[in-house]
Amino acid sequence: MLVKKYHDSHCEDKEVLVDIRKAIDAALEKQDAKGALALYHAFMHEDTFYCDNLQSTLVFPEYLAYFEAHEELQDEFQHDVMWSYKWIIGNFYEFHQISMRQIEQIFEQYAAFCRKFNYSLRTYYEFLCSFIQVSLNPGESFRGVTAKEAFTRMMKAKRDDLSDCKACELNREMLYYLKVENNPEKALEVIKPVLAGRLSCAEIPEMTYDDLADYYFTHGDLKNALKYAMKSYRLIRRQRDSAGAYFRTLSDIALITAYREPEKALKMIKDILPYIADNRNSTDC
Repeated sequence: MLVKKYHDSHCEDKEVLVDIRKAIDAALEKQDAKGALALYHAFMHEDTFYCDNLQSTLVFPEYLAYFEAHEELQDEFQHDVMWSYKWIIGNFYEFHQISMRQIEQIFEQYAAFCRKFNYSLRTYYEFLCSFIQVSLNPGESFRGVTAKEAFTRMMKAKRDDLSDCKACELNREMLYYLKVENNPEKALEVIKPVLAGRLSCAEIPEMTYDDLADYYFTHGDLKNALKYAMKSYRLIRRQRDSAGAYFRTLSDIALITAYREPEKALKMIKDILPYIADNRNSTDC
C-alpha cells in the first residue's frame, strides 16, 4: 500500500513525541532551561513534520511562556522559537476549536515578536494572506488588510532567516494569483521555474501540481485537473516512506480521479484510509 510504510513510522513518531515530552519534563524538574528550550523546539519539529500538528499546537503556549520567562536566554533561542511560531501560524487554523479571537491574538503576537527580534514582516504577511485565502473571502479584511494588501506588503518586505525557500515562496505567489486574482495565466508564468524543474524542495512541485489540479477542478476543467493531479501522484508514489505526509494531496487526487476512473480512485482511497486512523487533525479528517 502506498501509505503503509509512512503509517507504520507515523506510529513510531508518536512514541518519539512521548520520549521528548518526558525529556522536557526532566529538564524542567532539573531547572535546565537551555535543555528544556532545545527539547521544546525538537518536540515542535517532530509533531509538525511527522505527526498531525495537534500536540505542537497544544504545547506551543507552554513553550512560549517558558521562553518569555527566561529573558537571559532569548538571544540564544529566539531563532528556534520564531521558527516554531512560524510552523504554528501556518497550521493552527486546521483546528476548528481555535476561535477567531485567538487567531487574531496569534497573528498579533507573531508580528510583535518579528519586530522585537528584528525579523522582517514578510512571513507575517505571507501567512496572513494564506489565512484569508483559506478561511475568508479574498476581498474580506482581517487585521486591517485584505489578501491583496497582505500579498503586496509581503512582496515589498525583505527576505530573511524566517523566509521559506524560493520554491515554496513561488508556490504561494502562484496560489495568490489562482485564488485571489483568478488569473491562471499569471500563476503559470510565476511558477515556470518550478514547472521547468529549476526549483524544487521537499514538497514542491508535488504540492504545486496539486494546487493547479484543484484550481482547474473547481473551475470545471477536468482535463487540466487530471493532468496536474497525475503529475503530483506520480511524484508522490516515488516517495513511499513519506507518502502519508501528502494525505490531503492524495485525497484531492482521488476525488479528481473519481470523475474519470472511479475504480482507480477507490484504490487510492484504500491507500489513504490507514493514515486517518490515528489522525486528530480536523482538517485532514
